[in-house]
Order: sequence, then structure tokens, then C-alpha cells
Amino acid sequence: MNRDNASNKTRPRLYFFPQEAPRGAYLYYIAIAVQLLASAVAGVGFTLNNGIYWLGGTAIFILWFVILFAIAMDNRKESGKSSKTIRTSAIIIFYILVACGIASFFIFSVMASTILNSGNSGTVVELVKQMDHNYQYNDGTALCHQATDNFLAGRNPYEYANVVTAVQQFHGSSDRITPLRKGQLANVFPYPNDNQIEEIWNQAVANPSQPPIELESQVCYPAGSFLLLSPFVALGIKDIRIIYLLFVIAGLAYAVWKIPPKYRFIFIGVALVSLELWNSIANGETGAIVFPLLIVAWLSLG
Repeated sequence: MNRDNASNKTRPRLYFFPQEAPRGAYLYYIAIAVQLLASAVAGVGFTLNNGIYWLGGTAIFILWFVILFAIAMDNRKESGKSSKTIRTSAIIIFYILVACGIASFFIFSVMASTILNSGNSGTVVELVKQMDHNYQYNDGTALCHQATDNFLAGRNPYEYANVVTAVQQFHGSSDRITPLRKGQLANVFPYPNDNQIEEIWNQAVANPSQPPIELESQVCYPAGSFLLLSPFVALGIKDIRIIYLLFVIAGLAYAVWKIPPKYRFIFIGVALVSLELWNSIANGETGAIVFPLLIVAWLSLG
């Protein structure tokens, strides 16, 4: 037998969609699509303050949990390779999500400013405006960055936390603060409207040294994350979302190294189209720094 042919038979087939892959691997693609749909519907409900969309998003999230449960049970049973229907669905979802990711990047990096400055009004403009806000620091990101600066300056990050000055310093958005059921909002249920939040924020800006009790102003989570951020900020990184991205890429690289070669491309494909992950980094979600640490811990147990 030709040596090259023998080598080809033993070499793992590094495909994104190998036919011998287990069903659970391809169900991840379906889970990603369902999660994105749930987030989109719930996000529209939040932006338009529409209860129907909220309920719809909740129902889709329940479906997402069902799929995750099916994946867990499937992996536990160590079932055989995936059916042709599930594999084909995963392939279609992969290419759709890749296209959506490229389109989203183009829209919000190239077209967003044009849409917002057009002077038009309507649902599309409101949605773009809300998503544009999402790509700024939120209150949690601003507080984490402030805590890091305080730590590097030798101040207690928890004692000197101030959400008002943090959002102002890091150019955050006032509609991405966390209201509490205290003070003026004590009897507001389930959530204050935009006018109520704006009124409290304007009062807070008038006296930024004393954060109002209606706004969350504590460095709450991830606890102690400023310790991980501080070396990078000390080196000159001005946007901590870049640090989150570095941690995620490092965690994914470790996972690719640890995963058996025949499944590496499936993992890479799932990571590429996990738009919720990349959006959470762009949105400044502080939990993004936990994700790679969980991956490393999980794979290290194996």
C-alpha cells in the first residue's frame, strides 16, 4: 500500500461538519440560533416596551433550555453520529449566522452613524439607536474599569465605587444603568419607564459625588475581576472590552488545543457563529471574563 494513502487513512478528517460527529455537537448550532432569536425578540420587547415580544422571547428561551437539556442527555448517553437532517440544519445555520455576523458588523460599524444622523424616526431608527447604545460601556463595565483604576491608585475599589462618575468618565449611556426599587422607585413595578430613569439620572448628574439610592453603584460582579484587569490597564489599555476579548481568545485557543483533533473544527465553527458571545464582549458584559475561565477549568478536569 502506498505510504501516503495509509497516512491519509489514519489522519483525522478536519472538517467543520464531519459525518461521524455525534448528534449533540450539531445540536449546539441549533441552540445558538434559538438563543439569538430569543435575545432578539426579547430585545425588541425591551426597546419598544411591548409585552407580547417579552412573552415571545421568554417562550423561545424556554425552548433553548429544552435543547440544552437534550444536548446534555445526548452526551450522557454517548449516542452515535448525528442524523442527516440535524447535520444539514447545522450547516445551514452556520452559513446564515456567518452572514448575519458580517452584516451586523457592517451595519453598526459603517451604517449606524448614517441612520442615526438621518433625522428620520421610526422602529428601525429606534432599534439601531438602542443597539448603538449597547456597544458602549454599561454601568457594570464602567464600575469595573473604575474599580481597576482605584486599585492601581491605591484606593479601595469597593469604598470608592460611584456609578455616576464612572458612567460619565467612560462615556457610558444613561439608559444602561441598573435601577433599584428604592427611594422614588420603591413602588414601581415591574420596571421604571425611560422618563423615570432619565429623571433620576439628571438628578444624579447634578450632584455626582453622591450616587442616588435608586441606582446600583456597587462593584458587584465578577467579584475581584479588577485584579485580572489591572495589569493590562497598567500597560495602557484604555478599553477593558479589549481585555475581555484577549481572555476569550486565550480560553478558546486552550480549548482547541485540548479538544481531540477530529472535533476541533466543530468547536471552532461553533465559536465563530456564537454571535451572543461576541456581542456580549462588544456590549461590555462583565461576565465575558468568566467564560474563558470556565472553559479552562472544565477542560482541565478531563
